[in-house]
Amino acid sequence: MHEADLDKLAGMRLQLEVQVNTVESANINANTLDVMRRGANALRDIHNGLCVRLSHTLLLLALF
Repeated sequence: MHEADLDKLAGMRLQLEVQVNTVESANINANTLDVMRRGANALRDIHNGLCVRLSHTLLLLALF
């Protein structure tokens, strides 16, 4: 009986470790999406201030 209890506890511990890893992974994914969202918003804000003439001027300045 004692050995069966130890095996059961080992299985429960393994399951908890898997769940912790899953939560940590989900947290990393949420942080990644947040950073990507903020980056997309920053790019949108930058592009909103550009017009064709300014874009062309900036391109020419970058080439020379």
